[in-house]
Amino acid sequence: MKNEQKIVSFDIFDTLLIRKLYAPKNIFSYIEHKTGKKGFAKWRKTAEFLLNVKLHKHVTIHEIYQFAPSLYKDLEKDELDAEDRFLTANSDIQALFNEYKNRGYRIVCISDMYLPTSFIRQLLQKNGYSGIDKIYISCEHNTTKLFGGLFRVLCKDLDIESSELTHIGDNRLTDYFVPSLFGINCHHYQTDKRLFNKKTHYIRHFYKKHPNLAHSIIADIIASHGKNNIGLKAFGFNVVGPMVLSYSAFIANECKNRGIDTILLLSRDGYYIQKCLNLFFKQFNTEYIYAPRMQYYITHYDTDFRDPTIPKGILDYYNIKAVFKSLYIKRHKDELIKLYEKEREKLNYASYIKAKTANGKLFCIVEGTSGRRTSQKFVQNELNKIIPTFYIQRLPYIREKQVPSIPFLHFPKHFIINRVNKSRFIEKIFTSPDRSVEFINGEGEITFADETKNDIYREKKYHHIEAGMEEFFNSVSMYSDMVDIFKDNTVFEDMLLSFAHFDRKNYKKVYKMLKMDKWYLYYKEE
Repeated sequence: MKNEQKIVSFDIFDTLLIRKLYAPKNIFSYIEHKTGKKGFAKWRKTAEFLLNVKLHKHVTIHEIYQFAPSLYKDLEKDELDAEDRFLTANSDIQALFNEYKNRGYRIVCISDMYLPTSFIRQLLQKNGYSGIDKIYISCEHNTTKLFGGLFRVLCKDLDIESSELTHIGDNRLTDYFVPSLFGINCHHYQTDKRLFNKKTHYIRHFYKKHPNLAHSIIADIIASHGKNNIGLKAFGFNVVGPMVLSYSAFIANECKNRGIDTILLLSRDGYYIQKCLNLFFKQFNTEYIYAPRMQYYITHYDTDFRDPTIPKGILDYYNIKAVFKSLYIKRHKDELIKLYEKEREKLNYASYIKAKTANGKLFCIVEGTSGRRTSQKFVQNELNKIIPTFYIQRLPYIREKQVPSIPFLHFPKHFIINRVNKSRFIEKIFTSPDRSVEFINGEGEITFADETKNDIYREKKYHHIEAGMEEFFNSVSMYSDMVDIFKDNTVFEDMLLSFAHFDRKNYKKVYKMLKMDKWYLYYKEE
């Protein structure tokens, strides 16, 4: 060895620096989203390869934009800015890098890349990598790591034998197998993201379903977080957080388009959603409201006889004994309406709901899942107006054209999804640790229902889901300027189904933890 100093080379991208995206190509989707120039992502993904073939060389980013259509010619700086935004130091490798530097190694970097050396050096220095001797980039030497050409250039320039070089990188082919053939001492580094993917398949499937920018950011956050889904906190981070964010972004987008400034979030479905809206969509005023179903039934003649507990609850409340409760209510309609009117005046729910909506010019209601839309009807009746109401899903076996609503998910008439109890699962997720509310008066004084075993369990367990969800929101906060990209319902749908289908073991555990007793569910609408 002519140079007695030991030398170590590092791959740059996905080793020293990692992109905060599940797939690097999604950075082009970000540029298209930011600039509004349609078709850019599709063009940019193929431009480099086609130019390499056309010019018989490894092109630079400047050459790519020289041959770009006129619409995209001015986007070179935007791409460099995007790389600067999404690239960050890999803390594990940074510790190793500093260890080699402290031991007196001469450090060089090598990469197959179209970005200029000056820009890459600037990125490395910005992210804490100082003391790098030389950087070798494929586009500047017209050769790559794939067939060993760039390693030969490095060894020749440093005047060393290949056996005197230690190389560290993430790509199993170009950073391990190929340089090993040339006698280079290689160490294959696997990112947390790759290790997580080996253990958990659902994130990879989630991204492949719709490989867009929103899916890429969420998949990267979860995979980089690197926690399995065992436990309710991890479930809150990996599954509930993305679903709540997606639904909240949809609500915010629709409210913006409709000129709505106040969002009424119904207990308990709106508990998590309000947290998300208050964090990312502060332009809206949010109000957490109660609309107890039993209070509606004892103050309105709108009994749903499909549910036998409702007639029983009404007659028990008024201390009326009857064997055939539904029949009694039908036959004594006039008598009961008088009781309803007295109770309605006494509880004065209208005063409560008007106070909650007093500061809003236009407002809407947000719920989780529903079939009968009782709470929506309750609020609308008291305010005497039709109110836009958002639902994650409207159960397909109920049709109520007189109660219009805005569904987030749409189901066909004949609906079954591989034994996934979808409605039940969503209903259990979108809740709160609070007890059920039975009545509320005009001053907002609450009468809680008797505490049940489910209430005790919910109070004990659901704060774990909430903690995981809030941790996910903290991870997403760096994208607060572009949260509108999550409004697509495919984020919600793909996350739920990918987790249920491709991580069955943890899905069953969570299913059991949430005490969901039915595994099969089949909706059918005649």
